[in-house]
Amino acid sequence: MMNTNQLKCFMAIVRTKSFSVAAYDLFLSQSAVSKQIKSLEDELEVILFKREPQKISLTEAGAVFRQYAESALKLYNEILLTLEPHQVSGQSTIAMGSIPVVSSYGVSSQIAVFTSRQTRNISFDMHENSQNAVLKELQESIIDIALVRLESIANREDYDIIPYVFDHIALVCHKNNPLATKSAVYLKEVVGQHLLLLDRQSAIYHIVMSEFERQQLAVKIQFQTTRHKILMSTLASSVSSVSLAPPRLVDFSIFPNLVVVPLVETLTSCVALIKHKSKKLNRVTQAFWEYWRTECALPNAENK
Repeated sequence: MMNTNQLKCFMAIVRTKSFSVAAYDLFLSQSAVSKQIKSLEDELEVILFKREPQKISLTEAGAVFRQYAESALKLYNEILLTLEPHQVSGQSTIAMGSIPVVSSYGVSSQIAVFTSRQTRNISFDMHENSQNAVLKELQESIIDIALVRLESIANREDYDIIPYVFDHIALVCHKNNPLATKSAVYLKEVVGQHLLLLDRQSAIYHIVMSEFERQQLAVKIQFQTTRHKILMSTLASSVSSVSLAPPRLVDFSIFPNLVVVPLVETLTSCVALIKHKSKKLNRVTQAFWEYWRTECALPNAENK
């Protein structure tokens, strides 16, 4: 019989367009995700995904089913919230989405601290995705809270916001790149370099490209990706390539041949935990929100 695990696997693949990335986001093996989808397809007697070597897409039946899957998961979350006062198991779930900064920004450590202080069992239903995808899930109540960059959020007045990290965007390059020895670089010096950036759905991309446009600088992007670790790995293997990103995204223990050079121009970004003001949170998610507000928020940060 169809279950929520199958629906979550289905929606994760829809979001990521990849069985392997969906498995990573769900903290499952790829084979476990594949079995859930195979079981779901067998029960429905339809094929939900077109499986091609380099591409995963919905079939016509999958596109129809997606509408019901989204509604079913939303209804399921509403049921859990309504029944929470009557629960006896002591198990609570926090549905959270995040841009790909969980490991780089200490989010996992904060979750571990919060969980260790709870007397009941806590389940984090959390995954990383692009900014646009996470905001869409928040809008559709698939998740209750989200860790995102504020610069790409329209109608901020609709959200409760807890600023978490303030970033200065810098140049990142191989230590043997000619720009690596400078104390600071102008954006105009990046023109002509092999530029690697996070993809168009990221707030960082729009911050950087808006500044290039403001200065009327024409740049050609050689490579884009949704994952910063892939970006850093590519940079580490190319002396002629450069990127523009927050220094926190650079793991020097993995990529010791990368260096960070400050920009002369000031390009900033703020990562924050957000929720809709109208959204009612279950008790444990509300407790996590209060924990984040009191122990993780930027000092003297404005809620804006």
